[in-house]
Amino acid sequence: PRLAVSFHRPLCKMGMTGDAIMPCIAGTGCSIVGVLSTRILRGDKERIIASTLMVLGIPCMAQQVMIWHILGRYGLIYILLLYIILLSIIILVGLILDRVILGGSRTLLIELPPWRKPQLRSVLKKTYTRVLDFLKTGVPLVLLGILIVNLAYYTGTINVTAELFSPITSGLWRLPPEVGIAIIIGALRKDVAVGILGRYELSPIQMLTAITVITLSFPCIGSFVIVLSEFGIKRTLKIIAIMFATALTIGSFLGLLSSL
Repeated sequence: PRLAVSFHRPLCKMGMTGDAIMPCIAGTGCSIVGVLSTRILRGDKERIIASTLMVLGIPCMAQQVMIWHILGRYGLIYILLLYIILLSIIILVGLILDRVILGGSRTLLIELPPWRKPQLRSVLKKTYTRVLDFLKTGVPLVLLGILIVNLAYYTGTINVTAELFSPITSGLWRLPPEVGIAIIIGALRKDVAVGILGRYELSPIQMLTAITVITLSFPCIGSFVIVLSEFGIKRTLKIIAIMFATALTIGSFLGLLSSL
């Protein structure tokens, strides 16, 4: 509740109330959990904006570990630049969505309970319930993503698809054509996609560009299924269109920098 009150004013400018900070924090662990937890928000506008910003610019914990491992080789400054870019995009897209999507309430009525020492038994019981719920919902989707990745590799489908996107990958983003394989895998498992980038000899700005594009371009397969089930096909396609347009724009800008 104290987080919700503290973040209420800045989130209001992006069409949400302070409650939205809780799904966003949950989304840093896994965007599947983050999107599901938007059910605590009051209206469709808040839920759509929060879910869009979450799958767009908040990397899950598994992806962040790989980001620190791969991008960290070039220095902490590039990790900092990545987070600044993602935060700026979240704010900008949130401001735009607030003006585009109609409706919504900006009133926050919430009780601030007194501070109490948590009871270990209650914490463990709630943790067990939520972990079990996530395992039932998320693990099958993760396994499905791994299966699709392996099938795409063994059949050669992923190489053909990467070749189709080479005008964007090599032309606009100034990345080697083979990086397209990692970007495509990002639609299935973003942490795996970032890990694959470690195989290639890229300059620091190229690595920053590739990781930024992977983060922005498409939700992972698990998040995609959850967003589809929560918001329907039309809204899901709009969210994907926003992500792809953002990735195309930011990737092109970073590609221009790398060429300079």
